[in-house]
Amino acid sequence: MFKLQIRIIFLFSICFALLANAPTSFAKSKNRSRPKTYFSISGLLFNVGDQSETVGGLLIESDTGLGFGGVFATGIKLGKGFRAEIEYAYRSFDFDVLISNAKVSEAESTIHSMMANLAFDMRLTKKLSPYFGLGVGWAWEDGLVTSGAGKGFKDADDGVSYQALVGIRYKVTPKFGLFLGYRYFLIDYEEDTKGGNFELGLRQFF
Repeated sequence: MFKLQIRIIFLFSICFALLANAPTSFAKSKNRSRPKTYFSISGLLFNVGDQSETVGGLLIESDTGLGFGGVFATGIKLGKGFRAEIEYAYRSFDFDVLISNAKVSEAESTIHSMMANLAFDMRLTKKLSPYFGLGVGWAWEDGLVTSGAGKGFKDADDGVSYQALVGIRYKVTPKFGLFLGYRYFLIDYEEDTKGGNFELGLRQFF
């Protein structure tokens, strides 16, 4: 666990260094346009995959509904279509706990994550730019049984998180755009939390 935390800190340090030093390094070249920093905000609609395990001969399952969340990110264009960003995301969803297909309680879960992403933008037309990217970071998940058996029980876990990003951006003005995307998100711990996220947001360049 300690080694994983060191790796995450190292990755975030690299990303911070890129964000801090890219403007001055790019400005040294007169043949290149100065990079643009940006801020983005988006909403998420996602579905966490159902989980199941057998304990003492009993089948215990979680029946998960749709969840909602938000993402706040800041980044910089690195040139040649690449950009680096750091993001914070919040996700919340409800689920039912079933034992041998019988509902015994209801619960809710919230996920906080900090990610470092590297993305690549492709210019399709003057207005449309598809993109794809990868991210790594750390996530914290908190669960609470809200009704039924075990009401009030709390649980928490954290672990390394990964995501893959794909989408398309529509340029409204040279500095402002809207984007629609999909991201697959995974938290790597004993009982992985993973699922697809549909995203709609806006990005403002400076």
